[in-house]
Amino acid sequence: MTNTEILQAYLWNISLYSHKSEDQTVHNELISQARKYIGLDIPKIREGIHYQDVLELILMDVHGRFNACDWYGVEKNLRLFDRIASGKKVYGNLLFDRWYTSADSYFRRGLLDRALEATIQAEPYAEGHFLRYKMLLLRGEIESAKMNMYEFSVNSLSSALYEAEQLGETYVIDVYNRLAHMFSMRYASLGMSFLRKAQTLCERLGDEKLLLENRMARVNSYYGLSLRHPQDEKMFLDEAQQVLNLVDYDSLPLPQNKMFYKELLGKITHNVDPIIEACKFYQGVDALDEICRCSDSILVTGINYEQAAKALPYVEIYRKTAMKRNDKDLALELQYIQKAEDIIYGILGKQEK
Repeated sequence: MTNTEILQAYLWNISLYSHKSEDQTVHNELISQARKYIGLDIPKIREGIHYQDVLELILMDVHGRFNACDWYGVEKNLRLFDRIASGKKVYGNLLFDRWYTSADSYFRRGLLDRALEATIQAEPYAEGHFLRYKMLLLRGEIESAKMNMYEFSVNSLSSALYEAEQLGETYVIDVYNRLAHMFSMRYASLGMSFLRKAQTLCERLGDEKLLLENRMARVNSYYGLSLRHPQDEKMFLDEAQQVLNLVDYDSLPLPQNKMFYKELLGKITHNVDPIIEACKFYQGVDALDEICRCSDSILVTGINYEQAAKALPYVEIYRKTAMKRNDKDLALELQYIQKAEDIIYGILGKQEK
């Protein structure tokens, strides 16, 4: 076999172990063997190996590190991709993957402006309904995340829905779940209607993965409704608990899925401990948006449900992370954190007396 054929055999085998979390160890070992064989990290690539195959291997490595929340490894590999690709003609699908993955990694870390810019870089290579759907879906999620609780605008998700409709109901469900979040910022009942539409399609198709995502989205929306309508708080939280009870925690595929479950559980049961556990996980992978979101929930729950002492350390964690994230509402966010800190110290002062 030629060096090219050996590398392509590696790529084929790696692709077989790229779909399930339980195969991640084998996936990583094959990546390591392939990198070593072709001399990628020396760096001195073996003769006869085509650079397009090398770029594909790098992106496969990026995907594995992405799933493990190894952001340093993701960034290092993307820089290596750019170095090898510089001045060369690269397949459009590889360039799309490079920029899409970059956007998603920035998004997961709460670096929303960088994430949005990366989707713009990916757009010229988004050929066909599927790639346009992926790019617009991610861009819409980023745009929704950039809105604070007082803002609302229809975003790229509306365009993603058109692309999804060309692909089939499975893709439409995914957009419905995200449209629900977008509309819930201002029109909670409209958001819930999209979740119900997605639920109906999931149940008809029997797709367990999409049904799981829908259930988690419904729990989150019910929690949001409980905050918006305090007179009906118990009703919405009971609904959220019933839906969350349908989720098998042990079957959740990735650590971040389990942590989101714990975050939701803490919110709807008014218990800071599961949220703190989730926040510690997010701190370990430097996921800025998630750290801020969890810290906020810890402060709110701690203040309102007699857990102020446990919440106090998360004032400073929230403040430092918000400054590191540095989004457009930073000044307002810091004022909010200061107010929460004052309230907590007031509560703790009264308890000491």
